[in-house]
Amino acid sequence: MATKRRVWVRSNGQHYLADTTGGTYGHLDCLTSQFGWLISQETLQRDGRVLLLPEAVFDGWHDLRSA
Repeated sequence: MATKRRVWVRSNGQHYLADTTGGTYGHLDCLTSQFGWLISQETLQRDGRVLLLPEAVFDGWHDLRSA
């Protein structure tokens, strides 16, 4: 299942994720061809109920968008 999420930034600089869709079910290959690269939720750190996005991932994504 792939879920589209929005990235928010806290005042301390942490990037966290918030759901924006209910999710799309499919084979991993089909989902990545439709949505691009995906991050497994199980690999993300949590702060309570909030999923944190590692800074290195966000920096790489930002570099791709700037190109």
